[in-house]
Amino acid sequence: KMDVIIDTVGDYDSYTSFYDVMASSGRFVRMNTTSCGEKFVPKHAEDFFSVWEDFKGSSVNRMAVDYDIFDSFHKEKEVFKN
Repeated sequence: KMDVIIDTVGDYDSYTSFYDVMASSGRFVRMNTTSCGEKFVPKHAEDFFSVWEDFKGSSVNRMAVDYDIFDSFHKEKEVFKN
């Protein structure tokens, strides 16, 4: 099982699969980007998941940490330097 999963897009449809491979104490990091380098703004997770309909997906969502790569790019130029 994985201790850390980094999801660049943050698509809720994949959460059930992430639950299956993530350790129970694992961390899930959502970067919320798209393939064209734009920020992906997902709809509210509460609207998407129902504990009764998708236990696995809602469990991953509760363990998720959001990381704004665009904000970091602007604030920490040295990290992204070629």
